[in-house]
Amino acid sequence: MMVSIGKTRHYCLGLLAGLFAPLLLAANNGSVTQVTISGVIIDTPACTINNQQTIHVSFGRVGVNKVESGDFRQPIPYNVSCDQGDTTGMTLKLILTGSAADFDADNATIVSTERSDLGIKIYQDGEPFKLNEPVGISADNIPQLEAVLVQRSGVTLNEGDFSATATLKAEYQ
Repeated sequence: MMVSIGKTRHYCLGLLAGLFAPLLLAANNGSVTQVTISGVIIDTPACTINNQQTIHVSFGRVGVNKVESGDFRQPIPYNVSCDQGDTTGMTLKLILTGSAADFDADNATIVSTERSDLGIKIYQDGEPFKLNEPVGISADNIPQLEAVLVQRSGVTLNEGDFSATATLKAEYQ
């Protein structure tokens, strides 16, 4: 008979624990609710710049004492074309990346690979085009880009060739 009572006592304790455990857990941990997350993955239309051809900008021969004037400006000729597709809720962005010159507070100057005191500052519709910062544009009315030779303040440039490279990208975001 003692065996039977022990089993009944354990069974009753187990039954009580099973009934009250959810209430105890909810009281200690707050209420619980289910979260459902959903969405639609879409393929954004692809965009190309300048028909995927390299854009060349030449300053020709520039006097070493003339760079500081800021008079050496060249337009950057380019075009943007994007495939047709659903762009609902997206904006076409133009992004310029390159090695930034440490002497430009606007962060819009690409440093020359041959001369660390010489750079090419890029302007977008007359305003500094900050490197690595996407700018919203319209494919039907792209901004004018311009390259301007600049130099570190207080230095004298030496004669010689110079070049700089940047990447221009258009994409829907």
